[in-house]
Amino acid sequence: MAFTYAPGRSGKYASEILQGFEGTLQVDGYAAYNRVLDLRDSAPIQLAYCWAHARRKLYELTHNNVAPIAEEGLNPLAPHFPVQGLSFLAKKSLATANSPILA
Repeated sequence: MAFTYAPGRSGKYASEILQGFEGTLQVDGYAAYNRVLDLRDSAPIQLAYCWAHARRKLYELTHNNVAPIAEEGLNPLAPHFPVQGLSFLAKKSLATANSPILA
């Protein structure tokens, strides 16, 4: 695992930072990471996308009635996001019980 910094979000920074990288790269779906795929000629890179970001896009499409069929992709993800749809107080109660402050 590595955390890096770049002065912007341009795909060129990702390309520079990942030059020579081999392996799986967890990304959030930001289009600039598609540029990293160009590096695959020199090194094997597999992109692994974030389920939360994918779910959000499917939810937006379904919720805004842009593409109701997106719900077919959203429904199987529901077990992985059990707090979705709960009230604020229910979420707060679960967070308090399961994620205590460590400080």
